[in-house]
Parts: sequence; C-alpha cells; structure tokens
Amino acid sequence: MWVIVAWCFAIAGIVFMIYMLVYIVRVVPKLGAPCALVTDPLLPDACIGTCPAATKTFCQPVTTRPYLIWWTQAATCGCLPPLPPLIPPGLTPTPTP
Repeated sequence: MWVIVAWCFAIAGIVFMIYMLVYIVRVVPKLGAPCALVTDPLLPDACIGTCPAATKTFCQPVTTRPYLIWWTQAATCGCLPPLPPLIPPGLTPTPTP
C-alpha cells in the first residue's frame, strides 16, 4: 500500500516539476520584452515586461477579470505611473527614532 502512495507522490512531483519548468521557459524571456500579458491555464494571468525608462512607468494591469471565485487576474496590461503615496496631502510622516 505504501508503495502505491510513494509512486503517486513521485509522479505528482515529476508532473509539477515539468509544469514549472515549462512555465519558467515561457516567462523568463519576456522579462526584458515590452509590457505584455502572460496567460497560463492554471496560474492567474500576469503582466510581465518592461516599460521605457524615460517615462518612469511600470508594467501593470489596466483591467482585470475574475479568477476562480474571489480573486482577480490581469485582462489587459499597460505602462502606468506608480501609485501615489497613501499619505494625505499636507501631512509629512514623522521619522521614527
């Protein structure tokens, strides 16, 4: 009985390793490419790539769509400016000693 369980874990581990290797081979070359949407059948879709350095923008989702039940995934990507700080205007944070 334990031999069957061990074989099931071994096969599942091999399948997982192959899946992750294929995912890495698909995603890593796109890290230096322009901002684009990377789709995946199991993992949520993501925005991967670079934006022009002169614009000081980041590759971020422009729109999202549902993923599973309560999560979201990227639907379209674009080069957007960074989000503003969460400090209200007129207030300055006090440095901590």
